[in-house]
Amino acid sequence: MPVLLWDFDDTLGFRDGKWGAALMDAVRRALPGHPLTLDELRPHLMHGFPWHNHHLPHTHIRNVDAWWNDLMNPILAGALRDAGIPSPDADAAAALVRQEFPRLERWSLFPETVSVLQELAGQGWRHLILSNHVPELPDILEHLGIRHYFAHVVNSATTGFEKPHPNAFACALEWCEREEPVWMIGDNFTADIEGAAAAGIPGILVQKPHPQADRYAESLWEVVGIVGRGGTQEIGSRIKSEHQRIQPSAHAEPQCGE
Repeated sequence: MPVLLWDFDDTLGFRDGKWGAALMDAVRRALPGHPLTLDELRPHLMHGFPWHNHHLPHTHIRNVDAWWNDLMNPILAGALRDAGIPSPDADAAAALVRQEFPRLERWSLFPETVSVLQELAGQGWRHLILSNHVPELPDILEHLGIRHYFAHVVNSATTGFEKPHPNAFACALEWCEREEPVWMIGDNFTADIEGAAAAGIPGILVQKPHPQADRYAESLWEVVGIVGRGGTQEIGSRIKSEHQRIQPSAHAEPQCGE
């Protein structure tokens, strides 16, 4: 069965206010009345996150507590310190982001997401998620009512590899038959499209156009037409050869999704 690998954030759904809003909510809880604004904080969120350092696997992180406490909290506290909040206040606020960012009512789908997933499933495509995300992503998908559309969720918080690291795509291909066609759909040209291309997977950029993208879908409905026109024979043979080439590196034995 042919496979579509989907990014999640800003491809199928989104969080209201993203990381900046989650940190600001945490600051308001931990430090009521603090004058920090989102505009002051935002520049300090442009670096340091695991997906900004995708060349560095974090395969030593093996559970949800470690992901938040050992990986993310130091990054978040550092951003708050850079924005002018001293320790230990920055540490106290950062610790609350684990509750704020995955807060289910803050997550939404794009209007066409469900209809497009249904249409493509009806055409015989099998859906997988391949996302750089928080460990709670499966819960978010369940809350939004779309978890059942996906045969597997391959999440960097579980595998330890952030797109465009080649092992992120190797993990996704572990769930694909060698001769079946595979596409990657995502909003990030570097992580989703260039990363997929390096793995021999054709990609479709959505939501955010890029001058170097070979394929761009302004809406998710356009994805239906693109994969329909792409056929299966040519792409399937390409993926077969690339499956034989891509192997997980010796960095670690990744856990390749659920």
